[in-house]
Amino acid sequence: MEQRIFACAFAAGQWRAADWQMVQSPRWDRANHWLQESDHIRSDGPETEAGGTYTSMIRRAMLTGDFIVHATMSFDARMAPLLVVGQPPAPLPDSKWAYGEHHELVLFDEGINLWHHTFAEGTPAWTLAAKWRFVVQAQRRYRLSLAWRAGTFGIFLDGSHIGDHPAPGLKPPCVAGLTACEGTNRFYDFAIDSI
Repeated sequence: MEQRIFACAFAAGQWRAADWQMVQSPRWDRANHWLQESDHIRSDGPETEAGGTYTSMIRRAMLTGDFIVHATMSFDARMAPLLVVGQPPAPLPDSKWAYGEHHELVLFDEGINLWHHTFAEGTPAWTLAAKWRFVVQAQRRYRLSLAWRAGTFGIFLDGSHIGDHPAPGLKPPCVAGLTACEGTNRFYDFAIDSI
């Protein structure tokens, strides 16, 4: 049975930045910030450069059991808003944080990708763990959900079950959040339920 752990809307004045921690990708030495719009937050930066637009944050509280993460999102052009879950991030100089091993569930115009990010000898690496292909419309709102139960992910879009996939390297305590990557991405709300 699902029980709500956390929920917020990203409309102006309806969420607290203190509940979140900005995190950067280990691939780029840049931590971007959100632009606040009336009913959402959105990415800022060059339209086509992933390192320039990459903006990510996690909820500060750790997840300690089975969970499902939800966010309502949209994008311009092709891509790529996503949900992120992973091990707690590592501290960097200047009070910044970077992801360690983590998973990304990415929505884009050709469907959904599940990426697994790891490190080999201190170098970031990523693998396309799974993909589901169907048409996703730009500038339309979608509710993307990622469940984790006993080492397996469940993927949902607008409440419909898309598929399941093993979740190697992920174990509680872990963190969850959202990322904007490549292009203009918008987030309208975010929620976590225990399952």
